[in-house]
Amino acid sequence: MDHNYQLANQEFVQFLRSHRSVNPADLEHAILMHGVGIRIPQIVDLQAYQAGGHNKMGYTEKDLRNAVDQFHRNALEVDSQSRLDYQYFGDVLVFDSTYRTNAYRKPLVILAGVNHHYVTTIFGCALIADETEDTYKWVLETFLEAMEKKTPISVVIDGDGAMRNAIKAVIPYACHRLCAWHLKRNVVANTNKGFVLDFDVAMDMFCSHEEFERRWHLPVEKHNLKDNQWVVDLYNKREKWAAAFLRGHFFAGMKSTQRSEQLNATAHK
Repeated sequence: MDHNYQLANQEFVQFLRSHRSVNPADLEHAILMHGVGIRIPQIVDLQAYQAGGHNKMGYTEKDLRNAVDQFHRNALEVDSQSRLDYQYFGDVLVFDSTYRTNAYRKPLVILAGVNHHYVTTIFGCALIADETEDTYKWVLETFLEAMEKKTPISVVIDGDGAMRNAIKAVIPYACHRLCAWHLKRNVVANTNKGFVLDFDVAMDMFCSHEEFERRWHLPVEKHNLKDNQWVVDLYNKREKWAAAFLRGHFFAGMKSTQRSEQLNATAHK
């Protein structure tokens, strides 16, 4: 039977949709390179060079991009129990990155909360390459995508600036609370013993804003800390750690990331 259309030349057959495919070795290689920040076009150029030319690869840049994207979509499949727990108990999210693991001391981000028995519940975790705002945004966006877009109403964080900015960008309506344990540790390092006791009182007082101001400024003056820049910066963030300003916000009884850090300590033993 004669064909009523012109057949593709042999050298172009591999580019027909029915013949194109990314072999597993090339895909794995591409995923590894993409994971460290190399862009798909650069990966294609490298693989074409290794194959002896684009015409010998058997796939196009679009094919490789689709295959890598599909891999990442498949990677979003998380433990069903964690997803179920988050749907029930994910109104308050503890976001902690203080633990360093493996020989390279990379941060392990733990996303956790508490269940109806006030037992620590792990919703997810991520081993990240750095602690930049973009990386934290990626963690949050990926986590929320895996959790069917459910966003928490409150977040407890360890005080990292990049983390705070990422949360503002990805979960703008969530109320942020700075970890009380980290604050107390930093107060000890940046002030004096007398002020530490006054800070504990000021942080936990359920009182009016006016009463808080009075209970804050008196000890600051008494301990000669008016010119202490760290104390000034802490005061400027009072709406994120003082109980007087957090009244009416739900945190499920949590004011520290210590729950996840206890798990870190157990994992490190």
